[in-house]
Amino acid sequence: MNCLLLKTPDDRLFFTKLTNLPLLVEFAKTHNIEISTVRTSARVLNIKELVKSICTKTPVKTPKYKTLKVNLSTKQYKSVYNYVKDSFLKGETVSLSFLVNKFPEYSKSTLNSYLSKAKKELTQAGYSIQKIKKGHYLICGDSKKTNPSIKQTVEAD
Repeated sequence: MNCLLLKTPDDRLFFTKLTNLPLLVEFAKTHNIEISTVRTSARVLNIKELVKSICTKTPVKTPKYKTLKVNLSTKQYKSVYNYVKDSFLKGETVSLSFLVNKFPEYSKSTLNSYLSKAKKELTQAGYSIQKIKKGHYLICGDSKKTNPSIKQTVEAD
């Protein structure tokens, strides 16, 4: 049977229905859980059983499975987040609409969380991020840490 495999940072494995993927994306991103599509004969948990198993730290035996596709990996999360952060640092305008076009495999809410996280982290590091128009953000030129000579605007709309 084809299903989703969730692999936690502490190497616990959980199998659940393929239809649960949209429900698990944000959770997986937040908790660095890798999600793959696999084929297995192991027991597949419904969403309620999955939540209970993950929360109770239930030990899981490692059943046999064959990976068909890696849906979301921790490397993917970090690469998208780093792209957003690097875009700000290069002096580029960053917008959710641009990110949605660049990364269509991610939901708007996921990309918005990357954008918010990058803005928050850079602000805490002393950068000044300005909203230049609806949904478009840029590090201010008067920020102590920006280099005005490298400003480049990426048009998203």
